[in-house]
Amino acid sequence: MEHEFSYRGYWWLVDVDHLDELPPPARSVVRFESRDYCGDPNASISTNVREFLRHSGIDATGLTIRMLTTPRQLGYSFNPITVFYCHRGDDPVAVIAEVHNTYGDRQRYLLRPDANDQSETSKRLYVSPFYDISGEYRIHSPLPTASLLLSVNLHRRGEPPFVAVVTGERVPITTRNIAAALAIGTALLTSARIRRQGITLWRKGLEIHPRSRRSEGVRP
Repeated sequence: MEHEFSYRGYWWLVDVDHLDELPPPARSVVRFESRDYCGDPNASISTNVREFLRHSGIDATGLTIRMLTTPRQLGYSFNPITVFYCHRGDDPVAVIAEVHNTYGDRQRYLLRPDANDQSETSKRLYVSPFYDISGEYRIHSPLPTASLLLSVNLHRRGEPPFVAVVTGERVPITTRNIAAALAIGTALLTSARIRRQGITLWRKGLEIHPRSRRSEGVRP
């Protein structure tokens, strides 16, 4: 079964150590809160990411960590994927992909991209009711500059890949752009769109795979 769709939206690229320095137009309507990501909700996002790196055997001292995400907007947060780009100076150290599903489960994947910004990792979180937790993610995650390109391909033996791609161009943080972001891409709307696509696939007859306890991932 082939199924394809696309939506417009806004993503934010922010330094996790300088979240309190957002300009006034942004502070009034968007927030980046620890409770919306993996880790201790009472610690900062920066602390939680660095703790994850340390547990993974990576020295987090002196790293610059940029987070690509959608913020809490109008009191609601939902991030299908958040990417943390970890650099020491100009040298990439690691990338963290944090995946959330609509059941409230979360999973972090530590990636060590090659010279072409490509990495692979085994799937460990039940995300869609139409897939179990088998398969391999192949992720292309260059650090965004003036443009953004992020792709996640799920490969399963004997099946065509599931492909998700995010592309975009950087725009300044202005009142007008923030208003546009709220109009076309709130977190609540993202969650509703995912459910709508799921209903469409179910009506087409795609098989549902029940969620097992071992695939629930990490709850906050």
